[in-house]
Amino acid sequence: MRLTRVHQPAVLRSRAATWSLRSATVSSKHSLGEDPMVTLGVSVLVLQTAVFVGIAVSMFWYERSLLSPGGVVVPGYVALFLLLRPEVVAYTLAIALATAAIMRYASRFTILFGRRRFAVTMLAAMSLSIAIELVVGPFTGLDPGFQVIGFIIPGLIANEVLRQRVVPTLSTLGIVSAITAGVTILLVGFW
Repeated sequence: MRLTRVHQPAVLRSRAATWSLRSATVSSKHSLGEDPMVTLGVSVLVLQTAVFVGIAVSMFWYERSLLSPGGVVVPGYVALFLLLRPEVVAYTLAIALATAAIMRYASRFTILFGRRRFAVTMLAAMSLSIAIELVVGPFTGLDPGFQVIGFIIPGLIANEVLRQRVVPTLSTLGIVSAITAGVTILLVGFW
């Protein structure tokens, strides 16, 4: 058997080069679907610290008030974006609230509870986010930075909104994220 060299198309080579360059550079403009963490310009240490602190503060807050800030990892990610890219936080919350409204409406016609509701909520949030990014970016000329924090954060927030209503979830998320941001700044400095 003779092995032959397989040539990659130019598109794949350019994507690979783009992915390797993304980790090394931070751009002010980013393309559709690019990870907002890269454009935020935070180091892995800051990200790990923020998520760790967010989980610790979330657990403490939940034990004291029985209110969840939208999931245990959510405050860490929101804290990172709160100071540097608040428009991404606003867009993430808008997608989460729209997803919760869609799920409330869908629950009138289907039986959704437990793991099924969680899975459908996550899929709905991802689908809504991707659909809006595909429509908003190419047709309106808006900055493609109009995106959510990660793929799962809006779904996690929407699931908690369905469980404990809008005001308790968003107020708890705001408080816990602010505490997380403050502690993270004290530990690793302003990123």
